[in-house]
Amino acid sequence: MKIIAAFLILLLPFSFVACGRQENTSCREILHAMTEAEVGLPSGKIYSMKAARGDDEYLSEHLINSLYGDGSTPVMADGWLDLALFLPSSAHPCEMAVFLCNSRDTANDTARMLCRRLGSLRQAKGNGELSYYFESASVTVRENYVLLVISSDTENILKVASKAIG
Repeated sequence: MKIIAAFLILLLPFSFVACGRQENTSCREILHAMTEAEVGLPSGKIYSMKAARGDDEYLSEHLINSLYGDGSTPVMADGWLDLALFLPSSAHPCEMAVFLCNSRDTANDTARMLCRRLGSLRQAKGNGELSYYFESASVTVRENYVLLVISSDTENILKVASKAIG
């Protein structure tokens, strides 16, 4: 009996490792699921923070700064662990972004930044034929992920993203 108890005590630390936190789903995987679920996805381009320079999906610092920092690096960018986004190649309003942040505070700051981006896009594109995209557009925080969704079916895209996050 003592041998079994000693054996179980030795295994206890390993069980905590096995039950420990699973690795986060990559933003690219989540974005892929989101774009696959978008009906009538316009032509566009996917960018990933994890893509290497020269790769077709490479996300440059210049593009990040242009989209989210008014030309300079956003303050909370140091807390971004991963980022993937879809940008249309036309004036179509469909846009999606997935950020993985190092903390809930960084996620909340990123969400505020994305709300400003959404407001700018609404102002620039919100009066056209596809203005209904902005009626349900969303900035959502799930765990340490932040999602920007401008879609024909935001509710469905958020469900798909939540499932991909796990």
